[in-house]
Amino acid sequence: MKPLPHQKEGILQIEACNGRTLIADEMGLGKTFQVLASLKRNSSWLPAVIVCPANVKYNWEHEAQLYFGLRASVCEGETPPTFNRSRGLGIFHSPLMIVNYDILPKWVEYIKDCGYSTLIFDECQMLSNRASKRTKASMELAEAAEHLLALSGTPIMNRPIEIWPILNMIWPKVFGSYWAFAQKYCNPKWTPWGWDYSGSTNMDELNALLVKLGMIRRRKDVLHLPEKRYDIIPVNLSDPAEYYNASNDFMGWLGKNYAHKVRSVKKIEKMARVGYLLRLGAKLKLPESVARINHLLEAYPDQKIVVMAVHQKALRVLEKRINCETVTIDGNVSGRERQYAVDRFQHEKKVRVCCGNIKAAGVGITLTAAVRLMFLEFWWNPGTHSQAADRIHRIGQKYPVIIEYLVGKGTLEEKLCKLLQDRQKVASAAIDGGVTGDDDFNLYEALLETIEKSFL
Repeated sequence: MKPLPHQKEGILQIEACNGRTLIADEMGLGKTFQVLASLKRNSSWLPAVIVCPANVKYNWEHEAQLYFGLRASVCEGETPPTFNRSRGLGIFHSPLMIVNYDILPKWVEYIKDCGYSTLIFDECQMLSNRASKRTKASMELAEAAEHLLALSGTPIMNRPIEIWPILNMIWPKVFGSYWAFAQKYCNPKWTPWGWDYSGSTNMDELNALLVKLGMIRRRKDVLHLPEKRYDIIPVNLSDPAEYYNASNDFMGWLGKNYAHKVRSVKKIEKMARVGYLLRLGAKLKLPESVARINHLLEAYPDQKIVVMAVHQKALRVLEKRINCETVTIDGNVSGRERQYAVDRFQHEKKVRVCCGNIKAAGVGITLTAAVRLMFLEFWWNPGTHSQAADRIHRIGQKYPVIIEYLVGKGTLEEKLCKLLQDRQKVASAAIDGGVTGDDDFNLYEALLETIEKSFL
């Protein structure tokens, strides 16, 4: 596998930054390849620790061995092995150690004892919450790392404050103060509950600073990939009256259908209403959505489709009702089984549909055998959708792709899609520049306001 021109440039820029930068190339441009090539070219950067989502651990291991001959040891479970201090080594004698975010807090001390020169955070948007255990553990490891590379095509998933932890780890002298960053770039507002940093200001200035520090950001136009088209597909509900009743008399509808939950929901009625209405809309549009999928499979017998949903119940319905062999990738599928499912979808003609949970299947895997991706349900931030869409639109894709949002007619999803589009403009401003991105927008509050106004 030879590096493409943009990958050669990326490798040289990583080295120019002495292995300490944010690699924010769009999804599908080969960030993993650039990092591994840099490690291979700079042996003093080894050993290296790679922290990544659980579903891509074995992909890192596979590519490191296949393309660069770098052996990797993969951390499993929450109980690290006993460290052999007499030999100064743990059980890991490989140049690479790979650990997933979920178990990282349990492995911190063991990894520190083993020693490392380079720390790599793949899908670093998962470190957006500075108070989480995984972020605290990452920051602890970062203190001892000579080289630190953070990878993400969407380092800001929703609002600028989310990027501070990773910037602090890469460039602690520039982004040492959380408060200073929030005051300058997050449109701070004082509320009865303290400072609200959910907004954004000075995005052009932040973008210019990141570029000056060495952030690597290329768009997919460097690949000249086939076209990617987005379509909003209105879907009829199987029972519009039920949705109307739930929207206009939520507590009454809840009492009839989920009487045991009425007491607990009363305390958080507004927030509960959002969740229930979104799930109800998804449930009621399933029959027509499945009919559309089956129609496309019949009309285009040589094409494959990826369908993304949020809830497991939706995935189980798809498995039963789609008229072909499918594979499923969700939180119940382990790392090696997940890679097996991906390989089957990519290479077996009879497997024509991949049913994926938008979080579990939306990062770190390649599904370029498909030319169409359909969102059956939607997540709360635009970055998650961008990540998921680029599972099929990346290096290796030879044909134009279609990204479809199946939106229940007359449901809250209609408003959610518009809010996600507005939010994407802000999330892109700090990374791509070109727009100010100044706002105090809160997607969840906007949805609550929508319900209050009862747009139906």
